[in-house]
Amino acid sequence: TAVGDLSPVQQKLLATHIEKLDKCLRPGLNPLNWNSLGIDTFITDGHKGVQDFKSIRDQVEKSEQVIESCVSYIENARLVREFDWRRQDVMDVQEFCEYFTKHQEKELDGLVKKYESISPFLAKIEEVTCNSKSSMAEQMKEYYLYWERRIFNAITTMLIRGMASFRTLFSTGPSSQIGPKRPPLFRIKVDFNPPEPVVPQFQQPLWKLIKLMDCSRQFVRWMHGTCQFAPQTAAEDDGRPNFTFYKDVSKNA
Repeated sequence: TAVGDLSPVQQKLLATHIEKLDKCLRPGLNPLNWNSLGIDTFITDGHKGVQDFKSIRDQVEKSEQVIESCVSYIENARLVREFDWRRQDVMDVQEFCEYFTKHQEKELDGLVKKYESISPFLAKIEEVTCNSKSSMAEQMKEYYLYWERRIFNAITTMLIRGMASFRTLFSTGPSSQIGPKRPPLFRIKVDFNPPEPVVPQFQQPLWKLIKLMDCSRQFVRWMHGTCQFAPQTAAEDDGRPNFTFYKDVSKNA
């Protein structure tokens, strides 16, 4: 059917067009006989109203499919690559961090591009449903909020999966575990300067590596009630955007 299987979000989005369709079909609720005037007009108007509504709905759903695929891409992304347990050499801390960081940076670059590609498709939906190209139509406010929440959930899921991967990677497992010992993840070079050994500061690069929450800083938020990216007028100390998903994601973690 044209309207019956719409999702609640779509029903709100297309409320004005549903009203127009109802107006076209409302004369059919009155008793008619073959001698009634206006039957041909009702059939023509009703058919046109249904076709017009279906056309708008089809355009909306085509854009929604693209948006949905982008959100799913973010949600299912793996920021932490699989560790190669078969390698013969043992990496030092710097090599170990680079092994994961290069993959993470490459993944993030693609994820941000996917995220940024969502706004133009939302703008197309606004143009089709509201005849507006502002990306901030009042009628679209709830719809934009819906997708912002979906994106927030996708980013959160992606980060939780990454943190779980690191937790598994650094977990030693139960002491009673039967089988061959797991090979070391990395090696640390320690110099001996009598009378004490000198251990290099290796915790900081490792902490920076596993602090995946910072990845959410790459995703710039939209301005409230719009799908326009917020202007970044006051960047943080390290030059990164300051209005991102980071604060909300970190609170949710």
